[in-house]
Amino acid sequence: MKKTILILVAYYLPGFKAGGPIRSISGLVEGLSDDYGFMIICGDRDLGEKQPFPNEPVGRWHNYGVARILRIPTGFGGAIMMLRALRSESYDILYINSIWSRLYSMLPIACRKFGLLPRTSVVVAPRGELSIGALRIKPRQKRLYLALARKARLFDGVLWQASSGAEKIDIINTFGNVDVREAASIAESSFRNREPSSAEREVLIKPDLPVASRPEDTLSRRVSKAPGELRVVTLGRVCLMKNIEFAIRLFHNVRGQVKYDIYGPLEDREYLAKCEQQCADLPHTVTVRFMGGIPHDAVQEVLREYHLFLLPTLGENYGHVISEAMQAGCVPLISDCTPWRNLEEAGAGWDLPLSNPEAFIDALQTAVAWTDDNFQQLSGNAGRFVRDHIMTRGAIRENRLLFESV
Repeated sequence: MKKTILILVAYYLPGFKAGGPIRSISGLVEGLSDDYGFMIICGDRDLGEKQPFPNEPVGRWHNYGVARILRIPTGFGGAIMMLRALRSESYDILYINSIWSRLYSMLPIACRKFGLLPRTSVVVAPRGELSIGALRIKPRQKRLYLALARKARLFDGVLWQASSGAEKIDIINTFGNVDVREAASIAESSFRNREPSSAEREVLIKPDLPVASRPEDTLSRRVSKAPGELRVVTLGRVCLMKNIEFAIRLFHNVRGQVKYDIYGPLEDREYLAKCEQQCADLPHTVTVRFMGGIPHDAVQEVLREYHLFLLPTLGENYGHVISEAMQAGCVPLISDCTPWRNLEEAGAGWDLPLSNPEAFIDALQTAVAWTDDNFQQLSGNAGRFVRDHIMTRGAIRENRLLFESV
C-alpha cells in the first residue's frame, strides 16, 4: 500500500503567479505518483488575487489530477479548516513548503511542537527562504522568529530538503547540525497528452525542467539580432527579491536601442514606485515596460521574442525561469546567487556578483553589440548548457530517496 504525503503550500494550480513553488509541487506530484499518494492543502486563489478560482470547490476534499486537494480560504476560517484536516486525515508524511508562511508553516510547526497534530514524519522545504539575500528582506522579523524557533526547538526532528548544495549550507548555517537531504525539484513533464515510459520519465522529468518545446522547435524560432539593438526580458514577481530596481538602474549607462520588458505579477506597490522612478530617468533609447503576469503555457512563446534574459536576483534555490529562458534560446545575465553558475566559461551567458554592477553593464553593452551570428552562437550554447545540466541530475530518484529516508 502506498504511503501518503500531505503537502502544505500556499499557492497551487491552476495558479501560476507564485512561480517556482507551484511548479515544484506539481512536478513532485506528477513525478512520484507511482510511489506515493498525495494530498494537498492550499489556498483558494492565485497570488495577489482577491477572488477564489472559479469552479474550484473550497472547503472540501476533491480530486485534482492524481492528488486529493483541499482549498481553504484566507484568514481565521482557513486556519481552523487546516487544523481540522491535519488532525483528522490519515497521512504518513507532512511536507511543509516554507519557513515564513504564517498559515502554511508557522502554524502547523507550532501545533506539532505542542502535540496538537498526529505524530507523523515531517519534511520541510524552505524554497530558498534561508538564503543570504532572502534573509536581508524584513531582517528583524526573520531574525526574531528564527531565534524563537531555535530556542523553542520548533523544528526538532524534521527532515530538511535542500534543492541544491548552496541551500544545504544555508539550512545548516541557520539551524546548526540538522538532518538535511539534497533533492532537486521535479518539474512537470513536457508531454501532457500521454503517460511517458519509465525510461522517458528519467529524461523528461528532471530538476526543474520546464514545460517547454523540444530543442529543435526552440532552435528554429529564435528572434534575429542586429548590432546596436537589444531585446531584454525579465520574468518574475515585481518585488525586492528579484532585484528589478537594480536591473532598471543598469540601463542608465547602456548605449544602444534597448527594449526591456518585465513580465510578472505585482507583489509590492511601494517597490514598483521605486522601479518606475528609475524608469523616468532612463535615456530615450531605452524603453521599459511592465507587462504583468502571464500563464505558464505562454512563457516559452514570450521568451523566444528576446535576446537576453536579465535576472539580478538576491537568491534562488533553483530558478525555474532561468532554465526556461535558456531552453527558449535567451542568453542569461543573472546574479551569482543561483545554482546556475559558470555560464561565461561555457559561452552561455553570465552569472555575476551583485557587488559589481559595472560587470552587468559591460555584459549588457557586449550584448547590444552582438551580431546575429554572435547571438545565435551564445543562444545555442545556452540551450545546450541547460540540457546538459538537466541530463546530469536525477530529481525523481533524489526525491524518492528523500521520502524513503523519512
